Amino acid sequence: MRTLLLIPGVLAAIVLVITQALLAIKWLYRKTRDAEITQHFIHDMGTNHLRHIYHVETLICQHLGIEVSEPPPIQFVDLNDKRK
Repeated sequence: MRTLLLIPGVLAAIVLVITQALLAIKWLYRKTRDAEITQHFIHDMGTNHLRHIYHVETLICQHLGIEVSEPPPIQFVDLNDKRK
């Protein structure tokens, strides 16, 4: 085994395989984390901020004299509910 590691090509291949594996794990973690952050951002926008945006939009339209209909009802549906 010791003589096998002394061959430069084998040692380089082992280092490359380990490096590729670590980079793949890092990429998968980042992809998963980005998706989780996006999901929380959309949930927060839908549940906390959207009604305030509609309210301010109505105030701006009243100030400009534009007649608007009632904003649509806001109903956030969580299709990925993990509590079920």
